[in-house]
Amino acid sequence: MSNIPTIEVSGVLDEFFDYDSLFDKLPKEVIFDLEMLTRINSCGVREWIRRIMVTSATIYYKNCPPVFVDQMSMVPQLLTPRTKVVSFLANFSCDACGAEKTKVYEIGKDIVAGQPSYDDPEEITCSHCGGEMEFAHNPHIFFGFLSHQKKAS
Repeated sequence: MSNIPTIEVSGVLDEFFDYDSLFDKLPKEVIFDLEMLTRINSCGVREWIRRIMVTSATIYYKNCPPVFVDQMSMVPQLLTPRTKVVSFLANFSCDACGAEKTKVYEIGKDIVAGQPSYDDPEEITCSHCGGEMEFAHNPHIFFGFLSHQKKAS
């Protein structure tokens, strides 16, 4: 995928986002790096779906933040036959000291797509106090989008 152009999407996906400049003249394949996406509202979801439904480009979602993962899990139309999630971010928190950490999951490496359901991932060790950090999401909801994506071939 190193030869596929990457477009960084940042800020808020809402009714004021410039979808035209993002989706006009997309190459045949494109990686949308969504790591800096901070929020998405219902207008943003609607507009994003409207654009991905009419594009002929193959779109890879990279570094999907929890705000986008939540939407993909609730609105499966964000995943089409021409879209594929390659990586996403998940939050962990430490009950002992309050530290927070974001972990990147690469699909096919750290987690498998296409399972009927998902449980809590393994806890990770807190780098601040050595305690166990817990997954900060409901796994059955958060990982729901993975059930809609086919397993990597």
